Amino acid sequence: GWPLSQLLTHGISCLPVAFPTFAEDDDDKIVGGYTCAEHSVPYQVSLNTIGYHFCGGSLISSQWVLSAAHCYEYRIQVQLGKHNLKLNESTQQ
Repeated sequence: GWPLSQLLTHGISCLPVAFPTFAEDDDDKIVGGYTCAEHSVPYQVSLNTIGYHFCGGSLISSQWVLSAAHCYEYRIQVQLGKHNLKLNESTQQ
């Protein structure tokens, strides 16, 4: 890594930046996972930014969603009640 004094002096704009890619087959990342029955996990939420799902979370009260720290973004849209992220469903909120 670079010393903090150099980063502050020279700026951090020279650091490499990685952006996630959103591929059609990104839904197969859980090894040994399975598709759950529709609406059997009502507390599961989809976190979206710029129209793309990027993280999941759990509804833990009427106003709070718990997610991993790396899922923080400035503007997040939270979707509830979806079974298939590629479809608009009447149950989604």
